[in-house]
Amino acid sequence: MEDTLIPINEEISHFYDYLSLSDRIMFSAKFGDGKTYFLEHFFNCYQNMFYCIKVYPVNYQVESNKDIFKYIKKDILIQLLVKIISFHMDVILY
Repeated sequence: MEDTLIPINEEISHFYDYLSLSDRIMFSAKFGDGKTYFLEHFFNCYQNMFYCIKVYPVNYQVESNKDIFKYIKKDILIQLLVKIISFHMDVILY
């Protein structure tokens, strides 16, 4: 399977360079073009430099626009709290 994948290491490096210079990005492509695949590999490569928070808009599609932002903020807060708690547990268990 690995030998059938298109190598993306150079693109991951370019993306990191771009993120180093810019504080805003828009990552867009059609369904199935590999956005999630690319971002997962990117954040795996740079996991010591970035903390990735994943938001799945499909979870909010039945809500009104006003409520969507409330749910997204709640999901981000929960993911941050889980990260903080797991960090403290690692330190305590060490």
